[in-house]
Amino acid sequence: MKQFSSIENTVVTYKNVEVSAKVVSITSNFNVDLDNFFTQELIKANTLKIVKPLAKITFVKENIDSPLWEEGFNYELIIKPFGLFNIWGVHHIKVLHIDMLKTEIKTEEKNNICKVWDHTLTFKKINEKEISYTDSVILYAGVLTSFLSYFLVYSYKMRHKNWNKLMAAKVKA
Repeated sequence: MKQFSSIENTVVTYKNVEVSAKVVSITSNFNVDLDNFFTQELIKANTLKIVKPLAKITFVKENIDSPLWEEGFNYELIIKPFGLFNIWGVHHIKVLHIDMLKTEIKTEEKNNICKVWDHTLTFKKINEKEISYTDSVILYAGVLTSFLSYFLVYSYKMRHKNWNKLMAAKVKA
């Protein structure tokens, strides 16, 4: 599995003030079917699996009527790094858009530390046997922005590796 990452400077508006932020992008290539992988990404239970062991997620508010992430819904979660303790407060996720044709998901996220966490997940077909999957996050967390941008690279690379393992297990099943 090939992985690429980048951290770039950007400016965002937070509380009507322009602030320095980072764009954190992680791209991995997978030998899987695009439609199957995109469908698996929409299953909330898979999200809980792929973040381990870096984090344990507990839903505080979710749409219990659906096993899928739903466009327009506001989710609230507790994220415990390494399953230990909650340093973020409640993590809010608003699913802005799920584009089944472009295979793209956009969310607006925030918590007590990360004031801006705009997340775009993009899936593209490279050829019949390979796809690319990119997590791109615009992050603003005050003085912690730079430090957390490196943590995001590490954690999203781990998530991508876990996706690769999960998809390989589903193919074998």
